[in-house]
Amino acid sequence: MRYRHDSKELISKKEAFDLLKEFKLFAFRRNFLDLSVGVIIGGSLNKIISSLVDNILMPIISIIFPFESGYKKWSIILGDKEIPVGAFLGDVVTFVIISFLLFLFIKKVLFLIFEEKKESEKEVTLEQKTLLEIKDILKDLANKHS
Repeated sequence: MRYRHDSKELISKKEAFDLLKEFKLFAFRRNFLDLSVGVIIGGSLNKIISSLVDNILMPIISIIFPFESGYKKWSIILGDKEIPVGAFLGDVVTFVIISFLLFLFIKKVLFLIFEEKKESEKEVTLEQKTLLEIKDILKDLANKHS
């Protein structure tokens, strides 16, 4: 027996097994697995983009704006506090690149999904039209008798 989170009541074995069953259904659904793969790929993409920014783009920017140290050491000193502006700029560039790639990816994926929907909507057969009309008639009859 286990305690419920919201009270001191005990959870029965049946409830515990039901929770386990619900978790299995949730965790091993295709959408959840697809999401998990997406998160892993997104994490890898983040590492690649961070490496691109840290090792290629920002050093090029350091050449364009030559300072004595690398861009990560760029900072502004206000009073006795040092504000690391260079590291922030690197993170901003990483964010912009990832956001742009996600925008392109989502735009392309959504375009493909909507194109498929349009094509499937166009291909309605005479049989499908007849079935839709019958469904509407039955719905109207059910509404009249209720």
